[in-house]
Amino acid sequence: MRLHSAPLPTPPVEQLLQQIQRAIGAQDSHQLRQLQARASQLAKATHAHRYDQLTTLTRLALHHLTTPHQPLAQSLETALNALIQDLLNLQLWSKYDLMLCSQIFTSLTPARQTILLTAAHKSFHKYQQLTDESLTFMTFLANQLFSAVHNNQPQLITQIYQMMTTLTLPTKQLVPPLLLKFCRGIVDDLTKQDQSLDACKQALAIVRCLHVQYWDTVFQDVLNDLQSTSN
Repeated sequence: MRLHSAPLPTPPVEQLLQQIQRAIGAQDSHQLRQLQARASQLAKATHAHRYDQLTTLTRLALHHLTTPHQPLAQSLETALNALIQDLLNLQLWSKYDLMLCSQIFTSLTPARQTILLTAAHKSFHKYQQLTDESLTFMTFLANQLFSAVHNNQPQLITQIYQMMTTLTLPTKQLVPPLLLKFCRGIVDDLTKQDQSLDACKQALAIVRCLHVQYWDTVFQDVLNDLQSTSN
């Protein structure tokens, strides 16, 4: 009889990060305040540094939701700087670290965004033959590139795409090459090599044929962004 090992449970700190991500996505300030209190309590109870990071993340999210036009309080600026330094000190980035970086990314200056992306990219090359990590990192880069489209950051778009082209893609997965194809269409449009967005439209057509609903929605939203800025 063949035995199958049960999947490993998600660590509590990652579960809390996922809850914070959902609350940020829903722009739920009440839930974020509850999660901030939870992260702070766990930080004091366990002395685990990652709960301090999640406390900072919830504070940052609440700032953007409730006082978006005000500068960061000094204590929050200091905490954010410490979180960024934590990421820069890593030898290998985990999925948790990529998720954390994704949530603070748009709050950073372009220079800091580039520094963090470079650090993550350097780390990734140490373990990119692992399929799960390869897909995770490609997704991370693509999402940051799509945010750069939305925020009209052409230089960042080019930098991220160049990183994407250096990755060895998993041969048995369809999503990474489709992400690369879609992003190539964005860069071609940006550099005026091909402003028809054909590569983007082809990648969208393929994910629709494959019924990959998540990327169908994301690709369509990004295309809408691109077409609205070109009109």
